[in-house]
Amino acid sequence: FQLCERGDFSSIPDEKKFIFEPNYDGTRIAAWKNGDEVKLINRRGVDKTDVFPEVVEDLKKNKFSFIIDGEIVAKDFSSLAKRDHLKDAAKIRIARKLFPVQYYVFDLTDQCFDNSHRSPIHHHRWKITNRDRLIDRKYLVNHIIEESETIKIVRPEPLEILIMKMAVGAIEGFVAKKKDSPYVGGRQSTWLKFRMEETADAKVLGIKEGKRSLRILLKGKEHHVSSGLTDKSFAEVKKVFDTLPNPEIYCSVSFYNDPHTGYRFPHISSIKIK
Repeated sequence: FQLCERGDFSSIPDEKKFIFEPNYDGTRIAAWKNGDEVKLINRRGVDKTDVFPEVVEDLKKNKFSFIIDGEIVAKDFSSLAKRDHLKDAAKIRIARKLFPVQYYVFDLTDQCFDNSHRSPIHHHRWKITNRDRLIDRKYLVNHIIEESETIKIVRPEPLEILIMKMAVGAIEGFVAKKKDSPYVGGRQSTWLKFRMEETADAKVLGIKEGKRSLRILLKGKEHHVSSGLTDKSFAEVKKVFDTLPNPEIYCSVSFYNDPHTGYRFPHISSIKIK
């Protein structure tokens, strides 16, 4: 999976070099289609094919083979969580009706660019030679993926529209993607995620060495946070906890305030040891 770096609202990139897309709050899924077979794999490499049968059914209707990247989204994150971990077939059938999902497709990978007759790039209508260009890959997505009630294509939108949508809570944020960026996997500065965040001070309650994270108290709730924590900062905090019984340590934390599930995506910006 190609991942985003955090974007800074004080330096939003130029629209001449970047496209802007809405960021959907769901679970990241790569969909692999080979002939009539479809598999759904999440970021941790877990097979989710049986969990979201409606996505599989609609992707099978496409005539080409492909590997695409996207996000499975429900009405809210709480509804999605009620489906994501189900394994029992009967419960999945019930949850499918109670908590329907949609798969938002925003990119495809280099595996689509081969010499197979089933590869979309081989089709005579699409004479695209530079697969490293995001705008060319977006063109392909629009032509090989059939949209439905379940399958949606994420298309670029004007920056000012996305900012207004985010301000009123219609979307959680937006992503800026460089037009000539390749799909190479890992966290890349050519993809930047912008999210409306809040900032608050939190008391550090302790450390968790195995995951190199801090245990913090954020607005009355306990969280484990590793995002934004450097090796140097972690070592300094650990040293204090090893030498003092009840140290006074606080950190500044930015987070996304989800109206349904509470504080999410906490990120440490600074640490103060008293």
